[in-house]
Amino acid sequence: MDRHLLKLEPPYSIIYADGMIGRHIANIICTDYTQENNPDADGLYTETYPVLDCGGLTPAGSVAAGSMVEDCRVILPGKAVEREGAPSLTLYQFARLVEFDSLQRLPLEHWNLFERLAGLGVRIVPETEKNEHGVEFERMEYEISLSMLGNHEHLSVKSNVYQGFYFYADGTSEECFRQLDDQKHAYVAIFDEQGLFGLKFHFQSSDMTCLSVVARLNGEELDPKLKIFD
Repeated sequence: MDRHLLKLEPPYSIIYADGMIGRHIANIICTDYTQENNPDADGLYTETYPVLDCGGLTPAGSVAAGSMVEDCRVILPGKAVEREGAPSLTLYQFARLVEFDSLQRLPLEHWNLFERLAGLGVRIVPETEKNEHGVEFERMEYEISLSMLGNHEHLSVKSNVYQGFYFYADGTSEECFRQLDDQKHAYVAIFDEQGLFGLKFHFQSSDMTCLSVVARLNGEELDPKLKIFD
């Protein structure tokens, strides 16, 4: 098998590859003559792996050996990074990244995703609102709708990414509550780290499967009349 390094030209895209986030600075191209290994095959077999600069104290040139280029996710194209100067993601873009990460073999999860992005100078930008005087300010309160499948012994819970945040959990009612509560605190920490204090969520669900999870996330007591559904 032959291996070649192909350096890319700036501006570099920021990508997610095999649990790593970084600037896509080069590719390792591995070429094999498949005829030698498989008499039925004809021509060349090529695999391309990304080389990343992950920023911070991480040496540039980390190879994402577990993910070929076609399996990577582009977080910010190079032209967008160059155009913005100080690159940023909307809440929706970050929520989609969290959703993608949740499907990986070893997810980084919310806080680690943010840390990797912050190390590359990327901010998470909240939505804005205007007060009665027309002054724009960052929105700090959000409604989160949860959909649930299963019963209190085993639940699968997800939120709607279009609301700007992605929450997910799997397990018993107690396990789901702990996972979702950890994610809630991770989001608050992300906002705090960017100098945006006071983030609040109000969780809701039309599913009667596990009302206590929603109530506990909101810091409320479950209505005794509804405990028959829990």
